[in-house]
Amino acid sequence: AIGKFINTIPASKKIGVITAVGDRRNEDIIALGEAAAPLFDELIIRYDEDLRGRTELEIRVLLQQGIQKAAPGKPVHYCSCEAEAIDVSISQATQDSLIVFMVENIDAVSKKVMELKEKEQKRFEAVRMAI
Repeated sequence: AIGKFINTIPASKKIGVITAVGDRRNEDIIALGEAAAPLFDELIIRYDEDLRGRTELEIRVLLQQGIQKAAPGKPVHYCSCEAEAIDVSISQATQDSLIVFMVENIDAVSKKVMELKEKEQKRFEAVRMAI
């Protein structure tokens, strides 16, 4: 259902920030990567604080297997935490991009996004005042 929704949104670039939890079956984690790959122009794999019995490398390898199966050569970035993934996704975005972010810590991510929005608004105001 999320994929159908994403496909309806026009965007210059679609960036997906994905993760998987370690207590899922290997085939489920691979399937997540396989399902996400065709939806996005770029993917960012990030890791939850609680990996639920797996290492970052194990999750990365399984997601990457699915991504490569569905979309060989798809650009993939890796981030150790949500805050880093926000920064990387924004740095990869272009005008009219869509960023879809699978969130673990909603409060922390919302706070960081609002801080970035305020920073951008101040920068915009400064430029407007200079004109």
